[in-house]
Amino acid sequence: MASDVPKFSVVRSSVVNDTIPDAMLPMGLVRVGERSLLTVFCDGGDLMPGSKAYLFRSDDLGKTWKKEPELVFGSDAPNIGMGAGLAALPDGNLLLIEMVQTYHSNDQTWDAVFKGRSSSFPLKTSSDGGRTFQPSGSLPFPAGANGGVMGTVVALANGDLILPGYQYPGRSPKEEKAAYGSGFFRSQDGGKTWGKLEVSFQDPIPERTHPMNFNESTYVVRPDGSIVAYARIDSEKLDGSDARQWQSRGNNLWWVESFDHGETWSSPKETSIGGIFPAMLRMGNHYLLACGNRHETPTRKVCFYTSDNGLDFQRVGYAPYQRTDGRCLSSATGGSQCLVALNEREAYCIYYAADSRLSSEHHTYIEGCLIRLD
Repeated sequence: MASDVPKFSVVRSSVVNDTIPDAMLPMGLVRVGERSLLTVFCDGGDLMPGSKAYLFRSDDLGKTWKKEPELVFGSDAPNIGMGAGLAALPDGNLLLIEMVQTYHSNDQTWDAVFKGRSSSFPLKTSSDGGRTFQPSGSLPFPAGANGGVMGTVVALANGDLILPGYQYPGRSPKEEKAAYGSGFFRSQDGGKTWGKLEVSFQDPIPERTHPMNFNESTYVVRPDGSIVAYARIDSEKLDGSDARQWQSRGNNLWWVESFDHGETWSSPKETSIGGIFPAMLRMGNHYLLACGNRHETPTRKVCFYTSDNGLDFQRVGYAPYQRTDGRCLSSATGGSQCLVALNEREAYCIYYAADSRLSSEHHTYIEGCLIRLD
């Protein structure tokens, strides 16, 4: 276990948005200048048909948030669902990743997710702090494949940038020379262009007889330049075989590490954290991990963990759930969370939760909190 566990505290929390019906799935959070934060989220589970993405701004480091979105991303096509990721580039520009899901059925409900879809990821950049965005190509993604990106950009010790993501053939034939699994897209020109997906989580692994299907992941660079990464799985059907049945047991996070700037990776190792959409930062001498924990009862919660080496994590706290006085009232939380460091001791976290008093179908809203490690 980690030997140096810092004191964890939630300094303050606030509702980011509870006026967009069924606001959920924040997948991008950046700091702009000294005082501004920008985040993006959508309004449909798993980017279901008809979902749109919204960009919101705070000009006081998350104490309060603007009431209206700065930008809205969506499509009028009935078989399209959209989300977005947002990341900061080293040159100060912002990278917006549009997450476009094209559904193969005429189903307009969440069930369409299980009837086939394909993904594409147009890119846009902003040089004015997120006020405007200009087209900047797209991620090289196999035709017909299904997947996602995490909306974070990590700078490696050799100057390369990586954008975590995953891709699988879905119901389409595999594209020749394309890699499938969980890994990252690499840029060697500061984020102007991106190469094809590089897989970092070997699959299958010798210890298991079934594919792990690694997907959502997070990466952090350690002081010596090595990289450690964590990824989610959903392949263990311990509670039943129906893909739509929530699996509350197993399906822990797995980790890998690299000592050559992501060219090669260790064999995946299992943790005891039942994590969903992990997000990780290095803060001074500590590492902070946030994820939705599917093992929490009676319903999954957004949990925070710390480590002094990036490997041995201990749980130190929960999201504050401000609207419901600290109670997590629904499993409609933990599907995604984002972190941005403000300094070596403080970070801001965005996540989503539910309040039955909201009139929307899923009662979800976006919340944020300032976290401190002492």
